[in-house]
Amino acid sequence: MHGRAIVAAMAAALLAAGALLAGCGATEDAAARLTGPSACEAAPEPQDANTLVVLVWEGGQSRQTGDRRLAAFDVHSLRFSDDSLNDGELSERFQAAVLSRVQVILCDLEPQDVTVVTSPGEMISGATLVHLVGDSPAEEARHIGQSSFDPCNAHGDDSAVIWGGALASRMPPLTFDQWVNVVANTTAHEIGHTLGFTHPDEATVARMLPQPSAEIMRANVKPSELAGEQYFLLEQHTCPGHEPGDGSYALIGAMAATLGD
Repeated sequence: MHGRAIVAAMAAALLAAGALLAGCGATEDAAARLTGPSACEAAPEPQDANTLVVLVWEGGQSRQTGDRRLAAFDVHSLRFSDDSLNDGELSERFQAAVLSRVQVILCDLEPQDVTVVTSPGEMISGATLVHLVGDSPAEEARHIGQSSFDPCNAHGDDSAVIWGGALASRMPPLTFDQWVNVVANTTAHEIGHTLGFTHPDEATVARMLPQPSAEIMRANVKPSELAGEQYFLLEQHTCPGHEPGDGSYALIGAMAATLGD
């Protein structure tokens, strides 16, 4: 299911191409995640993951944007508050840090079989492709990311776009770590939609969480909130009524709530 056979067939190509694999494992409960470090340790290998997500930084085309040719993500377009970070290895370090942070966030999902790698997008078929691009959305739209919404995670080859150009123009100068949070939070939010997670009701978030800004699936966030650490916190299940292992995802250690009440 979810292209397990396809994933197994392309795992060797991914690793041979130098794909980076971030680590994750068991998570702490929801309250502890707000005050302590993550307990993530190891993610499944690509060939063992039910859901493989590939971060594409080189531009290209996405099903989200039709025939539009997307520009590569330019890390140097971001305004860093520490100019010393603008060195020759900035792009590589930034991409690796975002990848690691995204996987840490996804550790909150049950089953823990989502693997995120980064590799040239044109090499991948059958996986969910997340294009992180240097463009802004067309016609000055306000969103900073868009994605497939896939209830029950029925498809292994969903798509998403993270609009790096919009982030670069709308966010204030930030530190390296804050920029990593901005991009990783946006990316994990859109991946959540491809797995079937929805936007929680704002009243529920405010009532249930001592720090509402930390809930990653909120629909609207301020720049200062996006620059902080966010997580899947409120209990959701991407396919209510289905059995574990059917391809849908629930949240581990989440705070139970009735969404939308």
